[in-house]
Amino acid sequence: MSGSLTCLILAGMMSSGLWAKSYDDVKNDAPFAEQIGILSDIGVVKGTSDKEFSPDAPVTREQMALLLFRLMIGKDSAGTLNTSPFSDLYDDTYSGAISWANASGYILGTSDVTFEPTAGITLQDAMTMLVRAL
Repeated sequence: MSGSLTCLILAGMMSSGLWAKSYDDVKNDAPFAEQIGILSDIGVVKGTSDKEFSPDAPVTREQMALLLFRLMIGKDSAGTLNTSPFSDLYDDTYSGAISWANASGYILGTSDVTFEPTAGITLQDAMTMLVRAL
């Protein structure tokens, strides 16, 4: 899977972003504009709407779980069933991805029974989760 992702990213880089999705709030010369476009094209990330990405918005724990699921499994959704021990999941959109990421050991809870799905993550948190997944 990581080899396929690497090929896709390299192919996207060689195209100089010509085919990458663009958002009104991500200018072509913005940091990470090309990467946002490529990851959008392959379905790993999505904008907050069809025209906006909201690049300055913090990433939540539930969003990171869904991003990891899309990156590693290649599907848009992990379903809505919560099979995790977490009692504080409130949005079924993320329940399957959180359950999968936790069961896989990629994302841990903040306690045995809480996940704090809307809490923000740091860059260090994101890198730790990605390294665990890869």
